[in-house]
Amino acid sequence: MIGKQLIEKKPIPLVDVRELIKARAESMENAVLTYEQNQSDDYVKKFAKLSKAQAKELMEELQKVEVLDAETRVKIVDILPDDLETLKLLVPKNAKASEEDLNGILRHVKKHAST
Repeated sequence: MIGKQLIEKKPIPLVDVRELIKARAESMENAVLTYEQNQSDDYVKKFAKLSKAQAKELMEELQKVEVLDAETRVKIVDILPDDLETLKLLVPKNAKASEEDLNGILRHVKKHAST
């Protein structure tokens, strides 16, 4: 990354990372992905649980919850917590999410995780 400039930094779900790596591999024609890109690809294949459409829909539903920032929404989409205790570990303490908010988030997650 020597000589490269960071243009934008934003959290994205693993399903988007999977598509970026796939696009990179296709654009390189006969070249092989680097070690780091292969490791990232393996990680994404192992842990990305939702399809792109499901992840996008869940992200849109989580945007309606005002106490969550973008980074937390992405963590929730990637990890898909299945209980309240796991969800509480992902939500920052300063978010001040009520039990009602957390239960609503959990309902959205369970709806998408089951499909």
